[in-house]
Amino acid sequence: MKLARFFSSGLFALAGVWAMGSGSAWAAYTLIDVKGGGFKTGQQLEASDTVNLKEGERITVVGVNGKTITLRGPYSGPLSKEPEGATDRASALAALIANRDARTSTVGVIRAGNDSARLPSPWLVDVSFSSTKCIQPGNKPVWWRPDAAGTDTLSVSPADRSWKADYVWPAGQAVLNPDQVLQLQAQNLMYVRTGQKEVGIQLLVLPAMIKDPIVQLGWMLEKGCVQQANAFLDELRDREQRQ
Repeated sequence: MKLARFFSSGLFALAGVWAMGSGSAWAAYTLIDVKGGGFKTGQQLEASDTVNLKEGERITVVGVNGKTITLRGPYSGPLSKEPEGATDRASALAALIANRDARTSTVGVIRAGNDSARLPSPWLVDVSFSSTKCIQPGNKPVWWRPDAAGTDTLSVSPADRSWKADYVWPAGQAVLNPDQVLQLQAQNLMYVRTGQKEVGIQLLVLPAMIKDPIVQLGWMLEKGCVQQANAFLDELRDREQRQ
């Protein structure tokens, strides 16, 4: 099964990165969102590193301790003036869960975070409502619907409506992994129609240089992929409990 191999390879890769995250690198923060300042997404910083930002510049970092920091210019000083905090995975996940809960307290995120159906895998794209979705680098979207009882149609178009891809979604099949490869850039607005309902889905590609699962999760939360982050949290929490 192509889809089974897709998910299995991703989980094995995640397990490998998870095992590697048990050294001094835990003290580092990773830049997940950058606007100016001479920084790059994926760059590693320490809490004591000096950050200089002009008016209008901004950076957001996530530490493997689960802590998220956003600095806005004008600013000149250390990345963080607070203690690093715990660096064990359980504490890091707890910090990210607190961050998730704070985000889902806003009206605009509650629907995508709490009221939507639970995803069986964090990298599936739910087509039942409009929102931001995250996908892994090098992969095309794998579509998912919460109600798979009947046969349906699926149509996908880019924002400029320059093309359209049509599919039949068989009854009893929740996941649709089309063979057609969609050309994706770093950020894509897609219109997805199932039956008579059309939704807008903003696809964001996880930067390839972000390898640590904790930082990946922080990136997903920062970008608003809350439904997928919930599934990823469950996955990481289950792995942590098994160790």
